[in-house]
Amino acid sequence: MMYIGTSLGRCLRSLLMDEVSEDDVLLLITRTQTKDYESFLTIVKQYYEEGNWSSHRPEEYDLAVKPWNEVEELASRLYKSGKIHQPRNFALLGSQFIHPDLKDDVWVEVSPKNRNTTPAVVQAYEQYKLLDSLTK
Repeated sequence: MMYIGTSLGRCLRSLLMDEVSEDDVLLLITRTQTKDYESFLTIVKQYYEEGNWSSHRPEEYDLAVKPWNEVEELASRLYKSGKIHQPRNFALLGSQFIHPDLKDDVWVEVSPKNRNTTPAVVQAYEQYKLLDSLTK
């Protein structure tokens, strides 16, 4: 399964806690607005040291569950691999940086494209898509 994250702090914590594998992360869409790598790491360090003081759930942003070097390495890999998307760097979106129905989700599952040509799998996948569309 592939995931899109909707919160820098909450997703970093989730990754640090092994709730989601880094290999399964497609990208993180964040509310941050940093101009370069160094300012991005400054924000991550601030989360590590202080948490998210503006959140109603600051414990969900606590990155001090691992040593700083591990947090920094994870954040660096995500940033340098192009997996950090900061929409506020491109448009004035206010708080609507992601679909409103997803704002409370930490991770959004990305539906995979079926590449398996086994007839039973093709049929099951088509039935899944039909059921999914009927229940929306």
